[in-house]
Amino acid sequence: MNRQLIVAGLVGLGLVLFVFIAATLAAPQSKPVLVDSPGNDSCSTADYLSVPGFTMGTLTETVDVVDYYEVSTEPGQQYQASTIILENVGDLQTRLRIYNDICQYTSLQDDSSILWTASTYTYYVRIEALVSSTSTVQSVVYRLDVDWIEPSPTATPTRTPTPTPPPSITEGDEYEVNDLYTDAFTLPVTTYLELGNYLGVANFYPANENDWYAFWGKDGKWYQITTSELSGVDTYLQIYRQNGTTRITRNDDGGGGYASLASFEADYTGYHYILVTNKATGDATGTYNMTVEEIGEPEPQSTNTPGPGPDSKADSCEENADFGTACVIAADDPKTFNFAPPYGGVDNDFFKLWIKPGYNYECSTSYLDAGVDPNMIVFTGPSWDNAIGGNDDVEPGDLNSYFAYYAAYEGWLYILVGYGDRTPSDIYNSNYTLECKMTTPETVN
Repeated sequence: MNRQLIVAGLVGLGLVLFVFIAATLAAPQSKPVLVDSPGNDSCSTADYLSVPGFTMGTLTETVDVVDYYEVSTEPGQQYQASTIILENVGDLQTRLRIYNDICQYTSLQDDSSILWTASTYTYYVRIEALVSSTSTVQSVVYRLDVDWIEPSPTATPTRTPTPTPPPSITEGDEYEVNDLYTDAFTLPVTTYLELGNYLGVANFYPANENDWYAFWGKDGKWYQITTSELSGVDTYLQIYRQNGTTRITRNDDGGGGYASLASFEADYTGYHYILVTNKATGDATGTYNMTVEEIGEPEPQSTNTPGPGPDSKADSCEENADFGTACVIAADDPKTFNFAPPYGGVDNDFFKLWIKPGYNYECSTSYLDAGVDPNMIVFTGPSWDNAIGGNDDVEPGDLNSYFAYYAAYEGWLYILVGYGDRTPSDIYNSNYTLECKMTTPETVN
């Protein structure tokens, strides 16, 4: 079997980032094509999207300018819909809107992230292109995420005296007004900063507002953002690139309890953006502290620990649905995974492998269950902008995926394995084995 060595130079050849929805590469250097679902241009023809879950699609000016998705909801439950632009040709602008079960426009804002509380059992999420007067052909590839926002737990009644609750907050903190990305509070350039020791702790006033912060990061450095000292709130962290729309990572309860912790490696020098929201419902105007710090490079690990989720049949690396939760794998250590989603929806598996310059790394799938047809994309950093290529089928008749890379740096190599819209007939029998072999150039076949 002939296998072409893929090197980092492919980036210079203009290899276009592709996504998993039926993406097919005839050869490693061929231009990928995203097959969008046709006809979902109204509430009556909307594609169904499970919650929590995500989907990907395209919008093209004058050809396909709007996509609708139907989601099932529970009255009284809070939900969030957000979009990330993965590829943009011609600077086409988009807008996100929410419609109720009779297709009436209900959202109060038109941006890339919308929170709403359901009052019916069905809603429609609409993403539309804002058509301009330019003659240039414009198009975007987008990812749409819809999550439900977990309510704050109800305290168990006890016979002990109830402590006096803290006084309610009646005004904003020293970082306001920072409700929008464009109004983000710029933190001073430093390797360590704690809000409590700077201008004081932050709060959510009015209730459940957005808090945006900007901090200066340097290419190749690792950063960790942590919330702490929570009072009456349940924080949710999201980290974005300097465009304010491309999410790097996110975290809910990684800081212990309802506190959040997110860490990532910066792949450019410049401002990075933090969005802190409150998942607690009701009149939640409590306070929180936050620390932003530069940390040392994490040590590579080879052990996998089971992830969260109600579905016990999901594999041991879940939940590894994005760059921030990528599962660590070791070279020359084959392991078996599956496409069973721990929370429902689509299960795309992100992995990361520690590499060193001067070695070849050959990642491939094998031992596919019946009906499994994986696809692979490889990245040199935790961002869609760092994609260097991928592979669908090794050759005609062989549904496995294979990608080789000659390392030019020491750090993490990210691998995304998914099945797009080629859903196996039995999602619980969707095993595949992933192995990344490390070799010297002299041993390449």
